Amino acid sequence: MRNGVGAGNTLAMRDARASATIRGKAPLSAAAGYGLALLFALLAIGLRLVLDDYLSGVQFITYFPAVIAAAYLGGVAPGLFCGVFCGLASWFLLIPPFYSFRIVDPAHGYTIALYAAVVAAIALLVGRLREIRQTLASTERRLNAVLDNASVAVFLLGEEHHCTYMNAAAETLTGYSFEEVQGRLLHDLIHHSRPDGSTYPIEDCPIGLALGRGERQQGEDAFIRKDGSFYPVAYTASPIHDAQLNMVGTVLEVRDISVEKRAEDHQRLLINELNHRVKNTLAIVQSVAMQTFGSTDSAARQAFEGRLDALAGAHNLLTERSWEAASLTQVVEQTLGRGCGADPTRIETQGPDLALAPRTAVSIAMALHELCTNAMKYGAMSGPGGKVSVRWSIEERGGEQRLRLTWEESGGPAVGEPARRGFGTRMIERGLAAELGGTARIEFAPGGVICRVDAPLPQPE
Repeated sequence: MRNGVGAGNTLAMRDARASATIRGKAPLSAAAGYGLALLFALLAIGLRLVLDDYLSGVQFITYFPAVIAAAYLGGVAPGLFCGVFCGLASWFLLIPPFYSFRIVDPAHGYTIALYAAVVAAIALLVGRLREIRQTLASTERRLNAVLDNASVAVFLLGEEHHCTYMNAAAETLTGYSFEEVQGRLLHDLIHHSRPDGSTYPIEDCPIGLALGRGERQQGEDAFIRKDGSFYPVAYTASPIHDAQLNMVGTVLEVRDISVEKRAEDHQRLLINELNHRVKNTLAIVQSVAMQTFGSTDSAARQAFEGRLDALAGAHNLLTERSWEAASLTQVVEQTLGRGCGADPTRIETQGPDLALAPRTAVSIAMALHELCTNAMKYGAMSGPGGKVSVRWSIEERGGEQRLRLTWEESGGPAVGEPARRGFGTRMIERGLAAELGGTARIEFAPGGVICRVDAPLPQPE
């Protein structure tokens, strides 16, 4: 319960902080702006009257700070209002003829005009600075709100790898508050040791390379929480440059991948168990086949066992890739070499290394095994001079990727059309074509058997 309450309080504080950050300080209303301008004007006029004996000839000197304050807090219009009010008061009270708005001395007129120009310039300049400040403050509030509501931990490190910022997710992830981390070397807090207990020097830290080399670094590692526990993370460390492209720091994004790692371990365990059971099942089937065939039909038994071996080989390749995909190059080499026992020097392969979906990999492995077995018994591989060429490529057709695979034999005995289609031929032309959703054709050309497969290439999930 304590952990649940603590987590709830943390989230509540985080949401409250983010909401407060978004709201920020409300700008002054127009009435408040003019009210402050009037107050500043009255204070400036009062101060000018008190210091009249000491400020002869500089009637407007105390008004400029009031104009600046009014424009900074209220904007251009309140700043102008303050300057005009002060100017009129000074004209009426301090410029002869007193208590009048008449101008007798032209020099006074020039002074008033110059004052008006300076007031306008000050109000416009300070008002513009106020708008810039408000824009920057609004941008900062929104950025802080985004970072504090992000689920990814974000750290900002200075040139010496000292932490200058961390968002709410980083506080939750590490167990440290920003006040505990600010100005300290982040590596010494969350990355100083390896899970085996050995020291992790900062010189070996890949995150530090982002600043040292000026290159983005990505990867996985283990960090340490405040309580001393380790947890796996995926990180991205990117260098920060100033306007002159000098490196001034690093932004570090960190994501806890504990759940993903546990899921991967569980998936690996299930796949290994599945593979073990499949092998056991295939062994049982092989044993049953040996007992069934006995010694009466050794050729049929060998053909059956060869097909089982081809199926087992394809399963092994898929198991190595967690049943996500299998390399077409490996499928060809596994089936024709170790599986079929053909001389690799007499087999030419050519084509890109494609990632095949599990079903496609198993189907192609079985088809290649049938072709290889036939070539070893009756085709190009049955004699000393024959060769086999296996070529494949990808073609774009109608916005769809298609696999074009060709098996071609040469240098073997003359080939003729068989009187009937055997099991291997039927399996390729019917079973393989149906399994892949394409076409598979076997030609018994005089120079050697040719098999062409044309089928859509499903992408591994």
